[in-house]
Amino acid sequence: MKPTLTPAKLTAAVAATLLLAALPVHADNKTDTASTTENRNVAAFSNIAVDGPFHVIISNQPGTSIELSGQRRQLAEIETSVSGDTLTVRQPRHKSKGWTFNFSWNKESKPPVTIRISATTLKSLRNSGSGNIELQNVQGQQLTVYAEGSGDIYASGNVRDLTVQASGSGDLRLRTLKANSLNLTMNGAGDVDAAGMTQDVNLTLNGSGDLHLDDLHAGRINAALHGPGSVSLSGSSAELRTEITGSGDLDACTLSTEAASAALRGPGEACISGNLKKFDGEVRGSGDLTVRGLQAASVHAVLTGPGNMILSGNVGQLNAELSGSGDLEGQNLQVGRATARSRGPGSIYLSRVNETLDAEMSGSGDLSATAACKSVKLSIQGPGDIKLDGRTEQLTAQLNGSGNLNARQLLTQQTDIQVRGPGNAVVNQAGRTSGERTQLVTYERRGQRSTQ
Repeated sequence: MKPTLTPAKLTAAVAATLLLAALPVHADNKTDTASTTENRNVAAFSNIAVDGPFHVIISNQPGTSIELSGQRRQLAEIETSVSGDTLTVRQPRHKSKGWTFNFSWNKESKPPVTIRISATTLKSLRNSGSGNIELQNVQGQQLTVYAEGSGDIYASGNVRDLTVQASGSGDLRLRTLKANSLNLTMNGAGDVDAAGMTQDVNLTLNGSGDLHLDDLHAGRINAALHGPGSVSLSGSSAELRTEITGSGDLDACTLSTEAASAALRGPGEACISGNLKKFDGEVRGSGDLTVRGLQAASVHAVLTGPGNMILSGNVGQLNAELSGSGDLEGQNLQVGRATARSRGPGSIYLSRVNETLDAEMSGSGDLSATAACKSVKLSIQGPGDIKLDGRTEQLTAQLNGSGNLNARQLLTQQTDIQVRGPGNAVVNQAGRTSGERTQLVTYERRGQRSTQ
């Protein structure tokens, strides 16, 4: 039985035929796909903007010519124009409003177009496309790089001031581009590698891309991390200032710095190291802050969140304020004078206090320290306990809360202890004479008694 062509089927077939006839059809031919090289002369420029899938090579050579290599039809679609002092290299989008079908039976994909540009006075480079750009031996006072697409940028040379705005997914490989100063903003997913800065470095990370800076000999480094991207720093700097509000981490443990300040307000963590003669730290989020190599006259530590602060080195004066659940871990910290105020569940651990210890504990957090100092002054207002060992000439304590004072291993010459709450204090008191044995004395609300 022969198939019957109904009016509905006939109408659909005619419509499909007309649609295909209206669509542009491109068929490759040998002339269009032949490889060729084309030279174009353009007006003078100092800025370059690239938008396309091209492989662009920019060299520090005299002249204003542009060399394009690729298939003849590909080159015909590329625009190169200068407006003001900006050279634009782009592939215009098709003006047709309909679909475009490209029927090609070539088994091999088209090779990327290579564009060579000579530029001796380059001030800025913008890559908005998917192609990679090589910037070779750039020289100048100031250079600004905009990375807005998925293409990577590789750069070498020497500039005084480098500014980078990275908002795309492409990576920037700038290790062989030497710059005195760096101003960098990262808003995208692309990574950035750079090295060798000798002056100030300003970093702002809002995106997920990571940053690696090596071989630094910088002045001041300002690092603001607001997104999931992380930062790795190595070398040396006179000062490091960081603020972390996102989930990205700062790894500066291989950066030797002389002064630092850190404010952690999110889940991101930070590690800072060096010969730190000055340091102030705040942990208000859940991220931990690790600081190594302290040699500071004074340190101010504030903990209001669940994150911990880990300190090591030597400090003349330590001022610690705790109101969160995070701990101050100073098991490897030597302190001259320590002042601690704790109002939360976070605990304080100090390796050694050499001059004076003044602590007010009104929360549930504990205090543990080794004393080798003249005086210890304690106030327990909450359920937190205090454990001390070592020795001191004078121990003064007021216990109004349920927390206990365990000073069994702390040899004291003189004591002044008052207990008004349910807690108790056990103190190892020295004898009144050199031949008299020490004794453990327990202080309670109803009085004192000797236990040895």
